[in-house]
Amino acid sequence: MQRILDRLVDEGAAGVLLHYRDEQGEWRGSSGVADLESRCPIDPDGWFRIGSVTKTFTAAVVLSLVADGLVEL
Repeated sequence: MQRILDRLVDEGAAGVLLHYRDEQGEWRGSSGVADLESRCPIDPDGWFRIGSVTKTFTAAVVLSLVADGLVEL
């Protein structure tokens, strides 16, 4: 997971934060910076608010996973 987060930053994201949880436990990770000016790193235990635009993004990702046969509606 960490390699994926690092790759997202290498490809241009300022920073990424992931909290993953399943039956086997949870994992938290981050890469990049929380603030471009101060270059403060992202805290893996941090949080952020998401806006309405993420609903569209989430729907697109879910439908893509359905098309790939990885998720069933």
